[in-house]
Amino acid sequence: MMKHTKKIWLCLLVIAISSLVSGCGSENSSSSDSGSEGASAIVTVIDYSGIRIPNATVVLGDSNGAMKAYDVTDANGQITFKNAPVNATVTAATTCLRSGETTTTYSMNVEYDVNGSVVLSLDNCAGPPIVYPVYPGIALELGAITVNVTNTPGDVTQNQITVGRQAFAGFGSVITKQTVMLTVNDLDNDGTFSIMVTGRDVHNNTIAYGILLDQTFTDGMTVDISMEPMSFVQFQISNIPATAVAFYPSMGTYRSGKQGFWSDYHRYSLLSAPSSTTIDVAYIPGLGNDISYQLDVELDQDHDGFADSNQSLSMNPSVNTPSNQSFDLSKALTAPSVTVTGADTATPTFSWSGADPAATSISIGASLRSSTTYWYLGFGNLMRSRTSIRYPELPDSLAAFRPTKVDYFSVYTHAFEGGVNKSSYGSYQAPNP
Repeated sequence: MMKHTKKIWLCLLVIAISSLVSGCGSENSSSSDSGSEGASAIVTVIDYSGIRIPNATVVLGDSNGAMKAYDVTDANGQITFKNAPVNATVTAATTCLRSGETTTTYSMNVEYDVNGSVVLSLDNCAGPPIVYPVYPGIALELGAITVNVTNTPGDVTQNQITVGRQAFAGFGSVITKQTVMLTVNDLDNDGTFSIMVTGRDVHNNTIAYGILLDQTFTDGMTVDISMEPMSFVQFQISNIPATAVAFYPSMGTYRSGKQGFWSDYHRYSLLSAPSSTTIDVAYIPGLGNDISYQLDVELDQDHDGFADSNQSLSMNPSVNTPSNQSFDLSKALTAPSVTVTGADTATPTFSWSGADPAATSISIGASLRSSTTYWYLGFGNLMRSRTSIRYPELPDSLAAFRPTKVDYFSVYTHAFEGGVNKSSYGSYQAPNP
């Protein structure tokens, strides 16, 4: 399904349900018999609160998206197609104008492999407009605090100061003094706040830190925070794929019920993929009591010099003491390879191969645009045996939903085994004009 309101991309959950039927349909007819034997398909279109939507356009297509029939839902938000194709493609779409807005909202939902009655959800602008967060203003300010950073190691070339939930980065420079107007939003539930400073070297590696946890605020207070060398654990990585071009190792530290989460996420480029390696991963000792470890590996499967897929392993052990970790990439999910044909046509075809059979879930989605709008479309409830889908053929009344370009397409897989989260994805990125 798809939605676009102003300049916001939003991927919406597909909630259609399928059961078995067979047959074929007829052009531009919601209920007439096409002459082929088959069961009827009842399509119900609802909004996100479950209210049925009348006058929504519904298109019936075959398993390859070729249009067989289309019409609009009745006053009860339903439409019946007789003799629906086996593994049919069903598309619902509508446009609307939300109260108080001047930009049209486009909403679309596509279900493939439909065999029977199905429910599709759309945005019919009946709900309230999107409310953007209101950040604390002058009325919520508590007062000023000045932070002095002392003992900065000489090889630190830039740093970041975090006070409560406010972060101040010295891009390419070192901040030694920062005055902050603290707000109620910066306090934990117990009324305290924390301060953290991290420093990076010329290679963008995090090498130093300073923390002051659970401070009691007084207006006009000044605090000194001293920096010291970062601590490290080692990630031992084995069975590295030959197509690997970069690593993203990270160790996340959380404070249960408190501010102060920190994770170092740094890219390590590979000129060539060794069979194994060891990487130092930074952490802040004493910061938190909940630790996670993750390794992401970028792959260049088509050997064009750009990463097009990813493998990831992550774990959250019960032991909260930082420790060295081993990552065996032979146990990661194989990253699927993806292609798009007809990327600049109204009916592009999305194909994939190599999805790991050990994956317990597969998510497929694409970012598209037309001359009118742009949107993200998630493809749900696909048969596991599928390796391609074709964008549905649409009538002229839905011309705004005919894509003129595919910006992005990805296939994401996931599994959880032995306390380890495993995921992978393959992606297509439109070439720059």
